[in-house]
This record gives sequence, structure tokens and C-alpha cells, in this order.
Amino acid sequence: MMITDHTKAGQELKTAAGEASVTLPAQMVEKHAAELEKLKNAQGEQFDAAYVQAQLAAHQEALKLLQTYAQGGDSEPLKAHAAKTAPVVQGHLEHAQKLSGG
Repeated sequence: MMITDHTKAGQELKTAAGEASVTLPAQMVEKHAAELEKLKNAQGEQFDAAYVQAQLAAHQEALKLLQTYAQGGDSEPLKAHAAKTAPVVQGHLEHAQKLSGG
């Protein structure tokens, strides 16, 4: 589910960015690269706990950004993408919360 939804959202974001004449970054930001590195080095229960925490934080951050941009962004294609994607991210966040026991 996560891979399918994120792949689709990424493709739709590229389309919206093209319509808005916005260039997307080619690499992930340092904060996310460091989080990925932490996950690569974790194993077993340590990986499970780190993965769930990373998913909680990432989806909370993404949801806030999407909701904020959907309400007040300055590009109609990107606002539409944010509005369409926010409910999917909300669903992922709720799933991550269940995994964390919350």
C-alpha cells in the first residue's frame, strides 16, 4: 500500500510541478537521508521501532505541509495535488499510529 500510494503521489507531484513550472529537488534533504541511514543500520525489533517512529514523524510533517499548502499555496496545480494527497497521507498516519499502539 505504502509503495503504491507513494509512487502514485510522486508521479502526480511531478505532473503538478511541471504544470506549475516548478523544478523538484533531485535528492532527498539531509534530515531524511540521515533517517534512512539509521533504518539501514537497524535490525529486528530495533528496526521495527525505528521504522514506526520514522513513519509517524514523516507522515505528520507531510500532512501538515499538504494541508497548509492546500489552503494557502500560490500554485493551483500544486494546491490541487496537496488537497488530493492529504487524505491519503492521513490514512497512512492513522495506520502508523495503530502500529505504534497509539
